[in-house]
Amino acid sequence: MERSDWPTATTPSGADHSTEKTSRSLPPSTRITLERGPLKKEMESYIGYPNCKSEVTASFPITHIAIGSKIACKNDMCNWIDYQGPSSADVPQPPTHQGGALIVRNVDFKAKVLFVLAFLTSGDGGVEVGRVCDMLGLPNSITIAPRSFNILEEPIGPVLRQHAEGIVKADLVKEVKQCCGSQKDDSGALLFDLWKDDKLPQGRIDLWPRIPVTHDMGWQGRASGLQCNSMPGDVCSFGGKTRKTIGYIVVSKGCSFCNGWKWSARKALPAPAHKCRKNWDGSSSAMEPQPQSYC
Repeated sequence: MERSDWPTATTPSGADHSTEKTSRSLPPSTRITLERGPLKKEMESYIGYPNCKSEVTASFPITHIAIGSKIACKNDMCNWIDYQGPSSADVPQPPTHQGGALIVRNVDFKAKVLFVLAFLTSGDGGVEVGRVCDMLGLPNSITIAPRSFNILEEPIGPVLRQHAEGIVKADLVKEVKQCCGSQKDDSGALLFDLWKDDKLPQGRIDLWPRIPVTHDMGWQGRASGLQCNSMPGDVCSFGGKTRKTIGYIVVSKGCSFCNGWKWSARKALPAPAHKCRKNWDGSSSAMEPQPQSYC
């Protein structure tokens, strides 16, 4: 029977087309399921080593991810290796780093740095990293444990703060420029230029820019009912003209280094010099109004 003679399905005039429209609007699938046997046979048929022209053996992991897939040459005497090292990350060493510059560190690899940055952006830490790695079935040799997460976070933190301070400073300059406009002092100099060059007289408060600012604060710990006991929190100030962040401050009721030193075997000795994070002695609920004056 010719194709033109095939019977065609007809849709009643009153039928609902919502199901068809919904299926067409769905995004394409991102995962596929393959049979191991046919895939192994297909790969071994079309892959060969360039030096010895020998056949290869394809192997797959027993877990549900393909991170352990391997192609090996059947010729034991073949020494050809197509290896490309992982991309490196240019992260400066922190002042507390112990050891030489030639020692390989976890932070030297771009994949690990991006992995930690992704979790920091979403507000997660080492515990969530361990859970995700367990769900993926990754072996322990390539898993980032909570301790490794903290080791990676130590050199990344100063770089993030440096970039954040640069962005906030640039946004503050834009806000002051819009607030000052073309205002000048008694000598005809623009107030914005004097402020940018830090030449505004301290005694002339009337010449300093007046910026409309709004504030907001977030706490790391989630409040539950009347219980507001988060240890750290951060306050951000936003300019009324540009609506961009023009200042921020991190408020903390404790310091992890100080707390760790109190529980160590050397707790009887004074803690060594370090950058203590504790800058607040009040309650967590009182963090929001007071630190706004420091921004």
